Amino acid sequence: MTLKIQQVSANSNGVPVLLIHGWAMNSQVWQPVIKAMPEFTFYTLDLPGHGVHHNVDLGHNIDDWCAAAVVALNNEGIEVCHLAAWSLGGALATKLAEALGPQCCSLSLISSNPKFVASDDWPYAMPVQYLQTFMQNLQHDIDQVVRDFMELQVRGVLNAKSILTNVMAMVEQGGLASEHGLANGLAVLQLADLRMELRGLACPIQFILGKNDTLVPSAVRQDLVVLRPDADIYVISRCGHAPFVSHTDDTVRILSAFLEASPFNA
Repeated sequence: MTLKIQQVSANSNGVPVLLIHGWAMNSQVWQPVIKAMPEFTFYTLDLPGHGVHHNVDLGHNIDDWCAAAVVALNNEGIEVCHLAAWSLGGALATKLAEALGPQCCSLSLISSNPKFVASDDWPYAMPVQYLQTFMQNLQHDIDQVVRDFMELQVRGVLNAKSILTNVMAMVEQGGLASEHGLANGLAVLQLADLRMELRGLACPIQFILGKNDTLVPSAVRQDLVVLRPDADIYVISRCGHAPFVSHTDDTVRILSAFLEASPFNA
């Protein structure tokens, strides 16, 4: 089974910026960013079992996802690119940055954690019970699980109800995730530990966090500073798990400046 990358911006003159969404979402959620940054050359990749890849089942091995993404880039003739990814998408983007080596110009991780599940040596992450509950409930009511997850994303944000409505509309437009896609994604979130890979990357790295994020606690900043002291780390006030939707202007300003400062200007 293969993955496909889609160009989604009219501008094709710059270095490609590949956008990768998070769990239970699809590439339509990037529309606010794409519309606000017309000078950049954007491509999108739907995760396995999500969006246009609804029927693609690559299991829950992140290495298999990464190998398929590399093939997709090669099929599009993309030799170098920036990576910008949200939440679960950040796990794939980190592995992809490692696989691409010097072909990866930069890595921007939005509300993403190199290790999503808390442990004694990585306390600022999700309790494993969160994911176990989602996995159990997935067997009974998929729609409710997805809705509960979306509500967690906007918790603690002003105008949360209207933002949730916008997110749900974008997801419906791009197609809902399959049951196997959701289950595999939760397994990746539970198993992935990409701290070593992140530490070894040579490309510029950026983190954008939400101060009120209930899924990726902003307090992880203190551990990210130790892991990657050279990284640019931003925490957006009064922001939840989806800063590019709830705080589009802030996210665009931060992301644009990072891309423009890259040795390979987008």
